[in-house]
Parts: sequence; C-alpha cells; structure tokens
Amino acid sequence: MQLTNNHKLQDGKYRIEKKIGQGGFGITYLARWYQKAQGAVGVANVYSIVVIKEFFWSKYCNRDADGHTVSISSAEGKEMMAQFKEKLKKEGKIISRLAHPNIVGILDIFEENNTAYLVMQYIEGESLKDKIERLGKIDETTVLEYARQICSALTEIHGKLILHLDLKPSNVLIDEDNKVQLIDFGISKQYDETARETSDTPLGVSAGYSPMEQYGTLRSFSPPTDIYAAGATLYKMLTGETPLEATARNQFDLEPVTHFSPNVGKKTEEAIAKAMSEKIRDRFQTAEEFWQTLNKKDAAPDNLPKDDDTKIDTPQKEKIETIRDETKIEKQPSPPPPPVIDPEPKGSKGWKKILIGIGAAIAVFAAIFYFYSGKNENTSNGNPTENVVTEVPLVTPVDSAAVAVTANEPVPNQQQPQQTSTVTPPPSTLQPDTKKEDADKLLQQANSIFNNSDLGLARYDQSFQLYKKAKGLGGDVSTGYRNFLSKAQSLIGSGSGFDENVKTMLIYAQQLNNTQEVRDLLAKCK
Repeated sequence: MQLTNNHKLQDGKYRIEKKIGQGGFGITYLARWYQKAQGAVGVANVYSIVVIKEFFWSKYCNRDADGHTVSISSAEGKEMMAQFKEKLKKEGKIISRLAHPNIVGILDIFEENNTAYLVMQYIEGESLKDKIERLGKIDETTVLEYARQICSALTEIHGKLILHLDLKPSNVLIDEDNKVQLIDFGISKQYDETARETSDTPLGVSAGYSPMEQYGTLRSFSPPTDIYAAGATLYKMLTGETPLEATARNQFDLEPVTHFSPNVGKKTEEAIAKAMSEKIRDRFQTAEEFWQTLNKKDAAPDNLPKDDDTKIDTPQKEKIETIRDETKIEKQPSPPPPPVIDPEPKGSKGWKKILIGIGAAIAVFAAIFYFYSGKNENTSNGNPTENVVTEVPLVTPVDSAAVAVTANEPVPNQQQPQQTSTVTPPPSTLQPDTKKEDADKLLQQANSIFNNSDLGLARYDQSFQLYKKAKGLGGDVSTGYRNFLSKAQSLIGSGSGFDENVKTMLIYAQQLNNTQEVRDLLAKCK
C-alpha cells in the first residue's frame, strides 16, 4: 500500500528511502532531498535527509497498479479526499510559517499521485514513546522540562489559532540535545476566536490521549482539547501507563499518578489531573496556565514568608535566617538537672541496688500488664473480644520487635487507642464479586468498541486497552484474543501480507494470550 523504496517525487527532487510509519490518515517516509550546491568554481549535487508525510486516508484510498497513484473508488470518498486534501495543503502552509524551536518545521508542500505531501525536517533522536518503552518511566525533573517545551510549542500554535489534535508520546521527538520537537500536524485544525472550527480535516482518536469531545464529529472546540492530551502525555511519562480511555471514565476513575509513582510531587499530580478533567471548563484554558501551575513549588506554611512578598531572590542561608527571625518559637523550660544522691554508707549500697532492681522489674511488669489490658478492652455486646480493629480493613500482626520497642517507651497516663505501624495496602482492595463485575463491564465495552466500525482503525487500540484492564481484574479475555487473531488472519487473507497492521493485531492478541499460533504468525512479520 505504500510507495516503494527509491520511488522519486517531484521529478527526482525527492527519493523515498523507506516507510517509517503509518496511521489512519497518512503514511510517513524517510527520504532524500536532492539539491544543487553552487561553489566558487562549480556545482555539486548534494542531498539532505527529510521526512515526507503522504496524505493517504485508509478508509477510502487504494493504490493503482502502477504502485504510486492513489485511487478512490466511491463517490463519497472522492468528495471527502478532494475537500480534505485542499484543507491539508492550506493548513500545512500556515504551519510552515511557524518558527519555534520545539516544532518540527515544514519545508515543502506539493500535490502528486492524486494526493498531497508534506516535507518536514528530519530529527536525529528518538520518539518519546520509544524512550518510555526503553526506560519504563521518566523522572519528574526531566518530565517537567519536557512539559515546559511542550507547553511552549502549544502556546505558539494556539496563538495562530491552530490545534494539534494528535498530541501523544509517538508524536513528540527527543533530539540528541534532549530537546523536544512536536511533530505530525496531519489532523490539526484551525479554529476561530469563538472556538468554532474553520477547517474540516478528519478527526483521529488516540486511546488514552484524546478527550471525549474528540470522539465523533467535533464542531466546537478550543485549546483545552490539546491540553488534555498534554496532561495525558505527562501521565504516561511519569507512570509508564497509558491513561484510561476517555470513553471508560464515565464508569471508572482515572488512577492518580502517585498510584504508580509515589514519589511524584503533589503539585505535579494535581496539575495533570486538572489538565485531564473530563469537562472542558474544568481544565486549564491555556497551555501557559498549565505550565505555570506545573512550575509552582509546594506552598510554604502560613507562618513563612511567601515568594510573592520577596522581590529579590536571597541566598538559601539568608532565607533560613529570615525564617528564624520571623518565626517566634516559645522558649521551652529546660529539663530539670539530674537529682544529686547523697553518699550512703558503704554497707548499704548492695541492698540499694537490689531494691532498685526489684522496683524496676515491678514497674516494667506493671507497664506491660497495663498496656495489654488496655488493648483488649474492646467489647462486642458486652463481651471482651481480642484484636478488634474497626477503622483499618487489613492489619498485619505486630511483630515481637515492635512489642519490645513499645514496652520500653513511656506509658501514657490515659488509655490510648491501639497503635499500628503503617500497613501497605494489598494490590487491589476490590472484593472478588466487585472485581468480576468491573471486569465484565470492561469486556462488554471492549467488545462493543471492537465491533464499532464508525471509530475506524482507532477502535482496535481502544478495545485492546479495555481488554488489558479487564485481564488485570481477572476477566476472561478469550473473546478479545480471538477478535484480534481473526482480524490478523483476515488481513493476511485479503492480500495485506504480514504488514504493520497485521503485526499490530497479532501483538494485541499475544498480550491477551501468548499462544504458539500467535508466535508463529509474528515470526513471519517483517
């Protein structure tokens, strides 16, 4: 379905090296851009490596027998392609005028083979998606630096009244200088200042990154749509987990970032949660506002000076001294000096030691008795019970070392409630019946999405995410496994061969059930 390697475009100005990606609306190639370099005494043919995006709407497009001309069989498809091709060229020209260090530049736009092409800069590095897969998670400091650059790029494009609409880790490149480059404006849209769209490029949906308003026909939107995707991208970086699908959030809560990464700061977690609010009005309304909130430090206690009150930064030592000067601490009375024991006759020292030892032993036994008798005074219907815990659902037994430490601590004057050490909650607090119900709901929704052809290719990724979550709750995902395996076999039988789409279906099936049949088919994929 893609252009063959070494295929020439624009009369040899560009030559295709290889395909490097494909989505629902286009195919991306690595290519050479040939130019003539004029020297002092002659001319030389030189080339640069570029990326070329071909507009190829898989829902309507096919390739003619010549291997390069795009054909559309249906009347509807011809009308839609003609309309969107012009919009793509128009918006490509607008984006090409963006000059921002975190946006990959568009170098050329042309029409050929009955479709349109965008030529973009080639960036040495890796995608954010690949980096997350390699590292598992990314530390908060690095994530915040990437967030600053992403928000800066979004501020630039939103200032030109353009939305990206496909922000996700695979569309963020990290170059060799660890600098963010935002790519793939293939489904971007223009909008006017009343939040109405002024272009009709097709909408894509990326499971976990697209907010609910992006599902279906979007006619009224604004920057918070991109801000949701930016928050989801940060979520993925910090946790290594794809966020919950927007369509599933009416039934299930989005797990907080600290559920997966406990060391992430509260301010960062709260900012991401706000950016990913289900309702548009509850999100940040600008990328700049999102970044300013992410960049805020944890609030100082009320009795400390605020940053707003300090116009000039002072060294850390001076700040500490200021805090000491302004914070009044009442002077605590000094502990009484140890009692002075008058010397006693020599013969009485032995008896004194014995009496002290007996007294200490009695005190210890009394403390232990008091401690345990206080613990076991909980009653039920008037009868004593043992180890009654009413506020903590699961408590681990107190080990002997903990008891020893408690016994050696001062005994309180009044009876205190039972103290327990911090208990790590179990992986899931759902009861078996509740887990089964949740898994069944996820499976039902996954099956429905998989069979919903209106969602296009996006339905496969969306349904897989739901099948995966259902599997984590102990659900029977055999139907999902068969769905993806059957789809892969159907594509193979239709002449697609073992291409990227087949490979994706097989990987999804393998994640649900790693059978020998799937492994054998995957081995045949390129």
